[in-house]
Amino acid sequence: WGNTMENALAEAAYMVGLQNAPGVALACYAPMLSHLQYTNWKPDMLWFDNHRILKTPNYHTQSMFMRHQGDHALLVTATENEPGPILSRPMGGRIFIRADETAVRLSSLRLITPDVTLSYPDCTLSESGELPLHQLDGDFRLEFILERISGNKGILVRFGQLDEENYYQWTVGGWQNSDSGIDTRIRGRGSCLTQSNLYIRDSHAYHMTLEVSGSRITTIVDGEILNQVDEFPLRLRPLYLAASSEEETGDIILKAVNVQDHPVTSELAVPCRSYTTETLSGSPEEANTMDEPDRIQPKVKEIAAPCKAYTFSAHSVTVIRFHQS
Repeated sequence: WGNTMENALAEAAYMVGLQNAPGVALACYAPMLSHLQYTNWKPDMLWFDNHRILKTPNYHTQSMFMRHQGDHALLVTATENEPGPILSRPMGGRIFIRADETAVRLSSLRLITPDVTLSYPDCTLSESGELPLHQLDGDFRLEFILERISGNKGILVRFGQLDEENYYQWTVGGWQNSDSGIDTRIRGRGSCLTQSNLYIRDSHAYHMTLEVSGSRITTIVDGEILNQVDEFPLRLRPLYLAASSEEETGDIILKAVNVQDHPVTSELAVPCRSYTTETLSGSPEEANTMDEPDRIQPKVKEIAAPCKAYTFSAHSVTVIRFHQS
């Protein structure tokens, strides 16, 4: 979640996968619009006030993919574009339970690891009160009984926390008390790994379990598995690629996403008489603001010559239109 260039790059790489998937016919972005003074959530694709509108890097990415869809998918073959080394992320870290704008009673708390079983006294949390549990290095199983006394939401179970910008979280009774979700945050960027419906009501004793085994995260409520997801290690490709052809213009369209911090130069075996490039790039932490609304925006170049090689900038989303006539 976010409106930085890094968020736009992640979304672009994901949409390349959508374009290459045989069963995806339509994709959309939400949430789309928000007034700066009346914000219910973040991020949003477009921000505005009574006089101005702000186009985010996310918007520009969506716009580029929309305007360069093509009509027929083409297979892209690329040498030396295999995934790189595994970027591992440890599950170990601090674990605690926090009330989420509620008053809750916690009882029968047990934290089970391969080496030890820890028990904790019953307690009551209110507003955003916390119950610190332990510092963990690997697999664990957390069991407890949850009873909501008052409030509109539930609890947050934070685990694998290295600091305030890097952690995993089980949200119980989130999104207007309608769901149970496993989220992760890396360098302050959030992502939902899995989500299920869950409504927390007052005065009901919920038997809760959170289990981490290797890369698998499982939540169990009243004896039934509610969430289960595998957090696989990340391996980055040099380029994320998709291509298509357009009937009206005869153009061949190549989309390329470079999420790395260095440029990638590629030879291109695509016959053409000329070509046009549209590139969105910037530092991962950069974002547009009302004071600098055009800090990150696409740049278009037209080249009246065949394209035999191209250097894709670091942290960039690029569309190349190869003109056949």
